[in-house]
This record gives sequence, C-alpha cells and structure tokens, in this order.
Amino acid sequence: MACLGACSTGTDDDDPVVARAYEQQLRWSDLRQLVPLGTEPEDSAALVQAYVNNWLRQQVELRHAEQQLAENRKLFDAELRDYRNSLLLHAYEEELVRQHLDTAFSEGDIESYYQANTDRFVLRDDLVRARWFRVTENDRRALKRIEDRFLSGKADDMREVEIQWP
Repeated sequence: MACLGACSTGTDDDDPVVARAYEQQLRWSDLRQLVPLGTEPEDSAALVQAYVNNWLRQQVELRHAEQQLAENRKLFDAELRDYRNSLLLHAYEEELVRQHLDTAFSEGDIESYYQANTDRFVLRDDLVRARWFRVTENDRRALKRIEDRFLSGKADDMREVEIQWP
C-alpha cells in the first residue's frame, strides 16, 4: 500500500516520490515547505514522518469513503463550484478593500472627525453598573441567602438585599 523513504521511481529525478498510497503519490516537493530552514535534523525528520503518516492515513480513509459511499453521495460538483466561487469572490473583495482602504490616519484626522461627529459618540447605555455592600454576618446561612439573591439578578431579590443588608 505505501512506500516510505527514497522511492524515486517517478519520472522526475529532482522530485522523488516519498510515499505511495493506492494510485496517489506524495512527492518531495510536497514536503519542501513543511520544514523551516535551520531545523535540527532529528526534528525535521520527525516533522516529515508525522506528515507522511497523516497523509497515508488520510489516503486510506479517502479510499474507504470512496468504496463505502453510494454514488449519489459522492457528487459534489455543484457544491465545489459554489464553494470555489465563494472563495474567489471573498479573495477579490479582500483585495479591493486592501487596495482602496487607507489605514493611515493622523491624530489630527481622528480629532477633527471626532469634533465633527460628536453626536455619534454619545453613550446611550451604561458601560458599568456596580453594586457593592459590606457584609459582616458570621452566619453562613445568611451569607448564602445574600449571595443567592444577589446573583439571581432579579430586581425583587436585589431590593431585598438592599433593604435587609444596607
């Protein structure tokens, strides 16, 4: 099923086959970008071995899926076309934004925009709402009651806490 190591029976001597699974081949060029320059030989060998093992496992799983799935469950042409189109449009939109978006703003630009649009910066909701109180109760049951009511978040429970333990 698989051949690991220098199985350079491929037609390109500059790009030897590293592993085979069924009719699929993993070539050296597929692994070139995997190991960063300056990596210790032991580490690079472990990295490549893990990659090859994962590739082989994936090939076996794919073969099994091909054999086990009904033909109508393997027809993905329309989905692949839609997905490719979505990826293409997304990449195009990102490129347009990158080309036309100026992200260099000076402090003066920011200040003048703020002064011209202060009505947009009005805070309409509270950012922080805090309630605190000091409890000197030594009774664990009383403390538990306070905690339960306080953490419930219900208005009636909060009023009770405020009234009983001001």
